[in-house]
Amino acid sequence: AMSGPVARAFLVVRLAPASGDDDAPSVAPVRACVSATYGADGGDGTDEDRELVATVRAKNFAIPEYPSEAVCAPVKDDATSDPQTYTFSLTEGDGSRTSGFCRRIVPPRVDGDGETGRTTPRYPLVACILSKNAWFSFFDEALASIDAQLCDLPRVNDATEDVTDALPNDSELGRFMRELCARPSPAAGSSIVVPFPWHRPGTAYPSQIELAAPASGGPGGRGGNASNPDVKFASLLRQPGGTYAVVSLFAALLMERRVVISGSDLNKVSSAVVAANASMYPLAWQHIYLPLMPRDFVDYLTAPMPFLVGLHSSLVPAMRALPTEDIFHLDLDSGECSCFPEDLDSMPTRTTQTLQSALKKASRLGGALTANDTGGDDPIGVSGAGGAGLVGNTSTDDDAAAAAFRRFFSQTLGPYRRHIVQDGRKTRDGRARSEDNIGANGLWLDHEGLARSAPTKRTGSLLRCMRQGQHFEVFARERLDAIASALKSGEEVLYKDVDFDTEMDDYAEMYDVVRQSAVRASAAAASYASYGYKKSAEYYSSFMKSSYEAYSAYYNKSTSSGSTPRGAGKTG
Repeated sequence: AMSGPVARAFLVVRLAPASGDDDAPSVAPVRACVSATYGADGGDGTDEDRELVATVRAKNFAIPEYPSEAVCAPVKDDATSDPQTYTFSLTEGDGSRTSGFCRRIVPPRVDGDGETGRTTPRYPLVACILSKNAWFSFFDEALASIDAQLCDLPRVNDATEDVTDALPNDSELGRFMRELCARPSPAAGSSIVVPFPWHRPGTAYPSQIELAAPASGGPGGRGGNASNPDVKFASLLRQPGGTYAVVSLFAALLMERRVVISGSDLNKVSSAVVAANASMYPLAWQHIYLPLMPRDFVDYLTAPMPFLVGLHSSLVPAMRALPTEDIFHLDLDSGECSCFPEDLDSMPTRTTQTLQSALKKASRLGGALTANDTGGDDPIGVSGAGGAGLVGNTSTDDDAAAAAFRRFFSQTLGPYRRHIVQDGRKTRDGRARSEDNIGANGLWLDHEGLARSAPTKRTGSLLRCMRQGQHFEVFARERLDAIASALKSGEEVLYKDVDFDTEMDDYAEMYDVVRQSAVRASAAAASYASYGYKKSAEYYSSFMKSSYEAYSAYYNKSTSSGSTPRGAGKTG
């Protein structure tokens, strides 16, 4: 079977005055847009792809800090602006994710005609590629090659011209994007070569671009986890709060908190959210996931459901005006973060110290300590110099950072296979399966046995807390499915401690089942409230509202019966 296309769609969004008056700021700025969709066979995409484009455009995902209606002044003539790159994500009804890779530029200054001397007003424009492939470097490099072609697109000055026009296939930009996107996705580590239609023979401008897919990706194609070497941890590790803030964030994610990461740089914010999501591997975040939340969705931060979202700093005052005191908030600009002592109290001390030390080492490649030497209060005694923030544009060892998180899970979750039991059988100490145990395909996981055998009380406490989370539910079902499949095929399964650095390599065939079932298991585990976009711009808002109401009803029912769902109704 043919793999999916390199990318599902391409669109360009431009801010422009609605009134047609170039001198007056617009009250309702036009989001002028051209777009195209793609199939792996070289043709156009599906109706779902076109509806996805409509969602991105209508809900301002490509320009998240702008509201649907606002004053939009042109860029000053003497202003210069470096291109910005950033990422957003949409989760579909089946649990799969589509990433939006954006590049925002300000067109160069154009002098006016000789009669008026007026210069043409400049407004930002954003090029965006939508893909199920979480290939950050791949698409960033592709977008960086088309700045001149974007600036040559016709200006839109009037609301009557604001239509979602198809990108002409015979244009140079249209030909390049189709050659890039409308082909089967290459295998991990493979490269594709795309010619530049605007190349002129005899010039020094390159005639083509070569783009390489990452060497590996996450289970089920859900990129953005620590097995994806294209994930960058610098924006998360090198904020002023240092590794203490990162460990606090990590603990909040394990407890399925409502998490917001904010900052003034869209690239750093979206990168930090992607890295936070990556830190969960081999677990996977199962709830609302928005590396950049559009302004019009800020009210949904009051919803009593877990989420992991990025927010532009200009939207933080709007967030703080809401009843959101139980949100974990990390400010990338200041390094300040909210603290939930009970989360850190559940983290195993030595394992967490090892994690923080490894993250500190990964983030200190040529960096300099800031004035923040301690990273604030330290309930578990792991900050010290490790809490210090780092500044500068030096590199971060992304592989080492990803490996540090995997090592944490190897030391806590690694023995899970020793506690897998066949249906109808009891554990070694005589306990039978209960309703609380996770089971699949004739096997069940003795979670209490896993917690009891933990090397420290805090490790056991963490495992018991994680049992209440959907990330652990999905993790366990995926592994039980894979092991059951291996047993049925006569493959030997070693019930030993697992090293999550090599788990996939050691049992490649077995974990094909994990890769194939990850999205299905994720959707099943989150059946009580599916999080994500559902085909149209109109549905996205109704989806958010219905998810809010469904989870609120679930929360009210649970609290009235004396129990509280994970991530809801907590205060720090």
